[in-house]
Parts: sequence; structure tokens; C-alpha cells
Amino acid sequence: MIDDSADNAEALCMLLAVMGCATEVASSGIQGIAAVSAFHPHLVFIDLEMPGMGGCEVVRRLHASRPEGAAKLVCLTARGQPEDRRSCMDAGFDDFFTKPVTHDSLLAVLGSVDRSPQPAL
Repeated sequence: MIDDSADNAEALCMLLAVMGCATEVASSGIQGIAAVSAFHPHLVFIDLEMPGMGGCEVVRRLHASRPEGAAKLVCLTARGQPEDRRSCMDAGFDDFFTKPVTHDSLLAVLGSVDRSPQPAL
């Protein structure tokens, strides 16, 4: 999970842990890119608005530095307008959720990735 809000990251990580996922948290875009390189997750939740580097730029950089399909990149944001979703998908996100994410949405996205022993970030 890449999110500058410690409370949001902790809440999602606790829910993912209950669902059987190993998790890591990065609190900035730069830290997130480094964590993805070190951790090699199958799934990365990325906040859209973070200081320094927003989620769309994080996704662009991850796509430039990793093989296609290396991780499913999911936007998790408080912004939920149709234009927000379009800009995120155009940037390269694989999916888009607004906060708070529902249990059913998490189940759906977890079901769409390989559940081998790779962690979620």
C-alpha cells in the first residue's frame, strides 16, 4: 500500500491481513517505488493524492521500470468523479476504488490476481 495517510494504510493492511495477505506500507511515492522493487508484490494499492509525487506519476514510473503485468496497480482515492477515474486509467492503473473501499471490492480485486505467496503492498 502506498498512502501518505498512516491511518488509511493501517486500516487497509489490517483488513488485508485478515483476508490472508502479507502487506507492506510506503508513505510516499518515492518510498513506494523502492518498496515495489524490493518486495515484488502482485497487487499494489496506491493513493492518488500524495505530497511530492501523486499516484498517477507513481504508476507511470512503475510501468517504465517493471515488466508489463508485474503487479496489478489499484488506485485507492477519496476522489471519485468520472474524470478522476478516467485520468487514473489513462495513467496506467488497472483498477480504481474510492475510499473507503468495500469488503466486496477487496474480494473482487484479490480474486483477480495470482494468490501465490506474494504479498500485497
